[in-house]
Amino acid sequence: MGFSDAYGDRSFKLLLLAGPILTMGGIVGWSFTRPPPIPDPDVKWSFGCYVSKSAPPILLNYAGFHAVQKSELTLPFKLVRSKMGIVLSIKAPLNLAREQDGYRYYVADRKGGLSLSFYKIDGDRSYGIFDESHLFRFQIYADDRTIMSYERANNTRCDQKQTLG
Repeated sequence: MGFSDAYGDRSFKLLLLAGPILTMGGIVGWSFTRPPPIPDPDVKWSFGCYVSKSAPPILLNYAGFHAVQKSELTLPFKLVRSKMGIVLSIKAPLNLAREQDGYRYYVADRKGGLSLSFYKIDGDRSYGIFDESHLFRFQIYADDRTIMSYERANNTRCDQKQTLG
């Protein structure tokens, strides 16, 4: 038995054991050195009255998403960060329907929810919003495929007595 035979097998076995251990150590180390994910924004950043030319005003506050219309509709919501920007997420399947006297919000019978992306316009392009302090505009599609653009307005525009007559 020669010198290389006695130490060659032992070195090879150590290499086989050390490879996976070092790989796992690298993966664990990498997972602890990544920056933590950015938390979802607080809903208070979106609070206010949002108006559209044809659809009922929307009031966002701690109590929820309020469609200011004859048939009261209030739903819980939250703000979520996505790859495309900050999104207003409603767990209910909210629809906007055209009726004889205008548009009205209602909760559909189907399962699901609704996500409304906040955006900004720069020239002729629109971009998602990633900064909580710039949540001023979002869109929703009505069931007749009309796009309703909402912009933040003075809270008096969401006063029910004034809006509903």
